[in-house]
Amino acid sequence: MILENNRGKLKSVPEKDFKLEKEIQTLVEKNLEVLLGYEFLATEFSIESFRFDSVAFDRDNNSFVIIEYKKGRNESLVDQGLAYLNTLLTRKADFVLLYNEVKGGSRLAKDFDWSQTKLVFVSPKFTAYQLKSVAFKDFGNFHLFEIKQFANGLVQFAEREVERSVTANLETAGPKSELATIKKEIVVHTEEEHLSKGSETVAELYDQLKQKIMDLGDIKIEPKQLYIAFKAMTNVCDVTIQKNEILIMLNLNDGELEDNNHFSRLMKNSDGRRIGHWGNGDYQCRLKDPDELDYLMTLIRQSYKKNSL
Repeated sequence: MILENNRGKLKSVPEKDFKLEKEIQTLVEKNLEVLLGYEFLATEFSIESFRFDSVAFDRDNNSFVIIEYKKGRNESLVDQGLAYLNTLLTRKADFVLLYNEVKGGSRLAKDFDWSQTKLVFVSPKFTAYQLKSVAFKDFGNFHLFEIKQFANGLVQFAEREVERSVTANLETAGPKSELATIKKEIVVHTEEEHLSKGSETVAELYDQLKQKIMDLGDIKIEPKQLYIAFKAMTNVCDVTIQKNEILIMLNLNDGELEDNNHFSRLMKNSDGRRIGHWGNGDYQCRLKDPDELDYLMTLIRQSYKKNSL
């Protein structure tokens, strides 16, 4: 329910239906950075007999994203999704060419991370059947977002969480030729994978850090290939697990962090060139002791404030 506060008196704001799927598509494409944090590449992009509604680029993962829009509640997601992912992964050159044409670059297929390719469905409402149909265990590359519009120009946009079921078997979801390509290319990273790189002490320290970050507000955890991302509107901090310590990158630019105790390190040389690191932002912190957590959180809160707007 969306409520309007008029001088202390709350009044419900009526929902307005989208008349056409194209209306949803246009709204999302024009606001792609705000809604999903992706760069827009193309609309109605055709390959063979398929036409992808929107093609986008995920800078954080260095990967491509296909976005499809659904207005009907009885439409299948899984068959279309697997077919589209398979087409993207077997026709990489077409997507590389698209990227270079839009960005004016000269990148090659090896320059992208195909293991993090995603398919996003956007709809005013998903049915229980649709949610269950994409709940493959250990396969998190399908993402479902609900979009609603209301009077007074208000829009609600939120991801529907899909509970990965131990009974939902990817093996039976589509043609074996498509599944073979998808399973070979796409990798789903987990927190457990990252924690296996550290000691038990580091794992316990990570759990404490994680809880404090989650207490900040609406935070989503996304394990990547090289780090664990904690995201609000965009990345707040990126965590790398090492054997005896935790590295935390704060997604703040040079000059944006107030750190009176000099706990962080500016990842730039004296001549202004960036020092190579994993994750987003210019500031890195090293966490070894639980006693350092409270001060570290004063720094992370600054990044949360900036990246949750």
